[in-house]
Amino acid sequence: MRSFLKYWLPVLIWLSFIFIGSTDLMSAEQTSRIILPLLRWLKPDVSMETIAQVQFVVRKCAHVAEYAILATLLWRALRRETSLKPKMSPDTAEPGSSFKSSAVIYPKSQTEGAGRPSLVDSTGCPWVRSRPILFIVVWLVCAVLAASDEFHQSFVPSRTATLGDVLIDICGAFVGVAICWAFATRRCKEKI
Repeated sequence: MRSFLKYWLPVLIWLSFIFIGSTDLMSAEQTSRIILPLLRWLKPDVSMETIAQVQFVVRKCAHVAEYAILATLLWRALRRETSLKPKMSPDTAEPGSSFKSSAVIYPKSQTEGAGRPSLVDSTGCPWVRSRPILFIVVWLVCAVLAASDEFHQSFVPSRTATLGDVLIDICGAFVGVAICWAFATRRCKEKI
């Protein structure tokens, strides 16, 4: 339960935020109530055309940011969940305990049964072999969620569902996963 709260609850909260954002609450009409006064305050003689362009850019940047964050949260949750390898062996330290499940850290030369190499490469850096799979899985999950979000918007009268928004969301997810990849690579290089 603790693992769920720490790793999956943030994903569910962020998905709820995305769902609420695809309702009338974050429609162009509603966000213009924030952007218009702010721009008028910054530059009172700003034209309506400029306001429309700024609002368009802000809304598209919000798409990129929300899916970059979603991808980061998914990466974190999936990586954590798949990094725990259950160790099923009798725990001799606890009387009456027959088996114990805990995280196993594989040394560089260890294999994962039947001679298969572990997820640790020759430098001792975990996730080198599985990182591309994680990248693709997170990116595809975000793409499916982006498409379903736009489908949801097609039922909201004040919103429009566009393929362009799905592509922007997918680009945002790519940015988020690329950032995760960069941090994972950097962390591995620091361990060497």
